[in-house]
Amino acid sequence: MPVDPDAVSAAALSCPEVAGLSGGLVGEVATYLPGRSVAGVRITDDEVEIHIVARWCANLPEVADAVRRAVKPVTGGLRVSVYVEDIEVPDEPGQSDVLAEQGAGSGARP
Repeated sequence: MPVDPDAVSAAALSCPEVAGLSGGLVGEVATYLPGRSVAGVRITDDEVEIHIVARWCANLPEVADAVRRAVKPVTGGLRVSVYVEDIEVPDEPGQSDVLAEQGAGSGARP
């Protein structure tokens, strides 16, 4: 049974400490489907890769474990690797402009 990248994405995003999925620096991390892609999820013959943006102050190993547990039912028994690509920085007065200039938080879901 093939792995559904949309189900993997939804399961990962259901974790409260996941702010979004990351497509990588130039969008290279994705599963390509007819007419669209699922950013942040890469499926190979033996592995499911999930590239996430974690929330500020999250315990990153715990977030990765939570994502693995959340996606396990939809991965068909494949190994799951979780990569923390970025951390969502909380909004502070004037912080949004600085972050936009630096490109921080790229790949995060609004």
